[in-house]
Amino acid sequence: MLKTTNLLFQLKSIYERRLNLLHTSTYYFNNNQSEINQKKGVSLKETISYLNCERSALSCIKNNEYSSALPYLQQSIDIQKQIFHRDHLNLTFTYDQIGFVYEKLNQPNEALSFYELSLNIRKKILPNDHIDLAESYDNMANVFIRKLI
Repeated sequence: MLKTTNLLFQLKSIYERRLNLLHTSTYYFNNNQSEINQKKGVSLKETISYLNCERSALSCIKNNEYSSALPYLQQSIDIQKQIFHRDHLNLTFTYDQIGFVYEKLNQPNEALSFYELSLNIRKKILPNDHIDLAESYDNMANVFIRKLI
């Protein structure tokens, strides 16, 4: 009974994190269009490419096509690094998505490395009591827990 309850709790947690990740990502790339366009030297083509990569990746994730999402996410990272600085908060959401995908592909070490990239950027930018830091720690803790099970 305890194992079943624990499993249901873990499934609920994964589902809630996935929905939160999808919602947060959609919010950020819909609301960052003006910031992207205002940056000097950023073309409309780069902006559209970045947004299309994010949308394609989210579509793959939504359809449980995790390995198909990785190339889109990596391309999104490459474009974002051209548009923003390396430690821009926007990158953290894509790093989290990549970590999530690697979790779903049962590659916990890769997931952890991307969650750590996200955490390191957030620690540089956000106050110590910011909820996004807690989300990063939660992502990493869940990977460690799954490795123990």
